[in-house]
Order: sequence, then structure tokens, then C-alpha cells
Amino acid sequence: MKKWKVTIMVLFTCFLWAMNTHGQITHSETVTIEPSLYGPKLILNDANTANKVPMEFRSNGVVKWELGTRNASEQYDLALWRFYQGVYSPVMWFNQDNGNVGISASNPTSKLEIRSTGAHYTSNASLYVKDMTNRGTLILESLLDQPTDFVLKNNNRLSWVASTRGSSENYALSFYPSLNGTSWSSPVLSLKTNGRIGIGTSAPDSKLTVKGKIHAEEVKVDLSVPGPDYVFKDDYDLRTLEETQQYIKEHGHLPNIPSAEEMEENGMELGLMNMKLLEKIEELTLYLLQQDKIIKQLSEQTEEQRKQLAHQARSIEELQNENK
Repeated sequence: MKKWKVTIMVLFTCFLWAMNTHGQITHSETVTIEPSLYGPKLILNDANTANKVPMEFRSNGVVKWELGTRNASEQYDLALWRFYQGVYSPVMWFNQDNGNVGISASNPTSKLEIRSTGAHYTSNASLYVKDMTNRGTLILESLLDQPTDFVLKNNNRLSWVASTRGSSENYALSFYPSLNGTSWSSPVLSLKTNGRIGIGTSAPDSKLTVKGKIHAEEVKVDLSVPGPDYVFKDDYDLRTLEETQQYIKEHGHLPNIPSAEEMEENGMELGLMNMKLLEKIEELTLYLLQQDKIIKQLSEQTEEQRKQLAHQARSIEELQNENK
């Protein structure tokens, strides 16, 4: 055993000596080992452009992997094949003409194309970015002032794109749907770098701007103005109905309520408007209480008058009976 080890070391030493002193070693016209700036270089060459130039990796005489260039009809691409259960399948593919790389994809049409079968987010994902000590990070970057797009496709048709815009749109993140599967519609959601969010609009003017209807089970609004319980304070200056009527004649709307033109032009703040409406409801309650007090007084007066009339009627009847 020791003799074999010594023999291998001697042969290896002779090989290095030959490389350093005599240049290339040619096994045949198709296999050459020659020196280079970076060390020994193995050259596989075939003069017939119709042939492929592969290298096989075997274990116990059984082919496991094959690495080699394709022929002229396949643009001399470099491919790594896996041989499993009697079938060759491409694991990596490098296009010679455009530099595209494919993983499990021959003839990739993009700089990196990944193909898989049976992929699912719980297992066997097409792409899994994992960091063992910190954050898993995937970066998309455009070196020019252009959008950066993350495109989602289903059944060979466009479905969604998440796009960070350029400086002209202040680098907003927008989500575009594809209704026809071939082109993009207007963005349905836009996230601005100033923290504003637009739904149905790419130009939100508030923290959340929605162009369209909102359907919700419940909406909670924090008040920026006090509740109108001040209406029930003794010192509240409640207009008389005559004064309110005169104000309506002059302005065409209730006091302390914006006009229709103002609301059409500026919209209305939900919390503020609800408090103004509640103020009017509380004022209306006071008017009703005043009217109820007046009605009760009139009712009491009417009842008193009824009693007086009944008494007068009895008196008249008694006088009439005495005169008979």
C-alpha cells in the first residue's frame, strides 16, 4: 500500500514538473493540458461542430453527472445534466450567445430562468432564499432612474405586477392588475414614500385616499373636535326658530353647516360633519322640549277653560230651572 502511495506521489510530481518545464501535455488531438496564467488548463476540443463535448462523472462505473458544451445547432451552450433512473435532465444551462442561465431549464430566455415541477410554498419551492444568521434578503434594483418590476404570471398570462416607480413618481410602490392577461391596467394600490396610501388613485392626498366606494362592517373615527354636549349647557346661545328661519332665508343652509357648494368642492370630514349633525340633533331636541312645554301649558289652559265653561253651563242651567 505504501508503495502505491509513493508511486502516485512520484507521478503527480512528474506531471507538475512536466507542466512547468515543458508546457502542454497532449493526450490526443482532442484532449490537451497546457499551462495558463492561472495554472494548468484542461482543453477538450472536437473539430466536428456537430458533436457535443461532454465530461462524465461516474461512481462505480455508473454515470451520475455530465458537464459539457452542446453542438453548433445549440449555440455551443454549456450544460450540466443529471442522470437519474436512466434519464438525463438539465440542472443548469448557460447560453453561450447571450449569457442567460437556466436552472432545470434548457435554452433560458432570461438572465436567470428557473423551472420546477410540483412546487409549493410549503415544500419544493422554485426559489428559496434562506439566511442562517440574519435576514433572508432578495434585492431588485434598477441602476437607472426607471421602475423596478416584480411580475406575477399565471397560466402563461399576466396577472399582477408590483412596481417601484422612478423619481418622477417619488419612488412609489404600485400594484397593477392585468384584466386581459397581456397589458396592465391602472394601479389599484399605491404606497407613497411619505406614508400615504392610495386605493384606486396614484396620487393620495391623505394617509389613506380611496377613489370609489368603501364597504365595511364598522368604521371607527377618532374625534379631532369636541362632542356637542355643550348644546345642553345653560349658557348655550340657542337661536330662536325665527332666527334660524331668517338665517336659512339669507344663506340657504343651516347655521354652522357648510353649504352644498363647499361640500362639493372640498368634500367633508366624516368626524367633524357627524359632530355638526349631532349638534343640530341636540338643538332640535331642545326645540322639541320647548314646544312640548308650550303644548303642556296650552293643554293646561285648555283644560282650565273647559272646566270654566262646564261650570258656567251648569250655572246657566240652574238659573233656567229657577225661572220656570
